[in-house]
Amino acid sequence: MIKINDFNIYQVPEILMKLDISIKRKQPFGLVRFGDGTIKAIHAFLNNDKDQLKQISNQEGIPIDNFEKIIEFWKTSANICDFIDSPEVYFSNKFWARTKKHKKRMSKKTLERLLGWKDLYDQIGIYNTNYCNPEINFLSCVYRGFKRKTLPDLMKDKKICCITSRNDVQIKLNMYNISVLKIPGKNENQFKSFSSVIEEINNKALDFDLWLISAGELGRIYPGLIKFKGGRAIDIGSLIDYWCTNELPSRLIPYIEINKNNPLKLNFTEDGKQYKKFI
Repeated sequence: MIKINDFNIYQVPEILMKLDISIKRKQPFGLVRFGDGTIKAIHAFLNNDKDQLKQISNQEGIPIDNFEKIIEFWKTSANICDFIDSPEVYFSNKFWARTKKHKKRMSKKTLERLLGWKDLYDQIGIYNTNYCNPEINFLSCVYRGFKRKTLPDLMKDKKICCITSRNDVQIKLNMYNISVLKIPGKNENQFKSFSSVIEEINNKALDFDLWLISAGELGRIYPGLIKFKGGRAIDIGSLIDYWCTNELPSRLIPYIEINKNNPLKLNFTEDGKQYKKFI
């Protein structure tokens, strides 16, 4: 754990160790990542920003009149999970800044929302203070020596369910025992699959060693529910896209790169290595 400004942030090896132990002992585990998307949604709801709500509604398929219920679910999931992400790392010298392509700075609006993350968490009732890095999904795959397991290492010989809109997961990850719970993609009304996913989790949370969640804003709900039901889940977001395409998000390219020995793993670049001891 490291101190960043006024907050304690758990480091990647600590989190993966807890996940490893939880899998081996069949103990509940959950990790949820809100990122900038969910933070923008919370701000829009609390401030009645109808334009922003409409944009999120169109992308995710969440009816605007359901946002209050969804935010309640987000809060519950965050408080149940073992870890929730904190954008505070972006505003320190212990992690690289949150940027866009070619290190282009965030928009002023996004920056303002991320700076206000703690107030937004407080306003909706998130009291969990076990914070992790928002990029934990990619950072969990960074090779740090043979004694340190990565997420791909933890997945070996495990029974896994992946909630995702991708059709090629089982083909691309055929070295693992993976079942796929298919959902609609972004802009394809993901909300229409929400009830069926909840039902599947209620019935099958304990059928798998690990659940991998890549399901947009509604996907923030699933890790908490899976843990509540006794299972183990980690919100991997767009990591699944990297695993299937070998294409990293442009914001990460200066700091991490593909591991030549195993493309599911990553390495720090020279620019990224300066932050290794803090991650």
